[in-house]
Amino acid sequence: KNHRDLENIIKKAKSYMDKKDYKKAIEELEKAGKYSLKDVDFYLTLAEAYERLGNSDKAEEYFEKARFLDTD
Repeated sequence: KNHRDLENIIKKAKSYMDKKDYKKAIEELEKAGKYSLKDVDFYLTLAEAYERLGNSDKAEEYFEKARFLDTD
């Protein structure tokens, strides 16, 4: 697994989100594991999926992680 794999996972997750299948998007993103730890787009996508599911606590947690990385 590398950055290209992570890009593919994010792309696939976004296509699930386009279909409003947010649970599938989250499942897809969770496959990324440790490769995602420094990727802002990953956290923003995950945050948006949780937001759409109505889980604002989880969404906020991931928005914070994205914001933290973005300041580096």
